[in-house]
Amino acid sequence: MSQVQKNKSVLKLLKKHGDDLTNVREVSHWIYFKTFDDLADYKSIVAKKGFKIGDIHHDDNHTDVYPFSLIIYKDDNVELDNINEVTIELSRLAEEFNGFYDGWETPIVK
Repeated sequence: MSQVQKNKSVLKLLKKHGDDLTNVREVSHWIYFKTFDDLADYKSIVAKKGFKIGDIHHDDNHTDVYPFSLIIYKDDNVELDNINEVTIELSRLAEEFNGFYDGWETPIVK
């Protein structure tokens, strides 16, 4: 499933619960990396783009290809064009640093 399709699914669920999507709210994004150095480089770039840095985790399971995870936050609206722009940029940037963008979530805002 493409990132745009995933975004549409999340937006459909938000609308179902009465969210009008235009209100600015905190949006959380999850990104996974093979190495801590890749995570650190990514983190530096997104911080310059205005994202707040959240939790950083390391999974000690040695079979996990992407053991390092990062959560970032930014206040934003989640209208389709905007969330597509944000998530596609985060996804492309993650790929540049040997990682992958896993998705986003936000509270329902009525």
